[in-house]
Amino acid sequence: MRVEKARVCHAVKFKRLSFIFLPEIPSTASNSGLKKKSRRCRTTFTTAQLHYLEQAFEQSHYPDVYGREKIAIETGLSEVRVQV
Repeated sequence: MRVEKARVCHAVKFKRLSFIFLPEIPSTASNSGLKKKSRRCRTTFTTAQLHYLEQAFEQSHYPDVYGREKIAIETGLSEVRVQV
């Protein structure tokens, strides 16, 4: 859980100009206490899935949404895993 610190701003007014000074907030990359976003695990394909995907690719290099849906059903993969 990440807790945001309240930002305090200081305003200075001159005759017709206004300036707002905001405190510098360190970038999230330099914060060692924050966890990095975990990556998705790599999908492993079975031999049968690879064979089916290769055949589908030979028929159409860019299958439409219905073709990808059919491939997903036939291979047992989610539609997200069936990409161009």
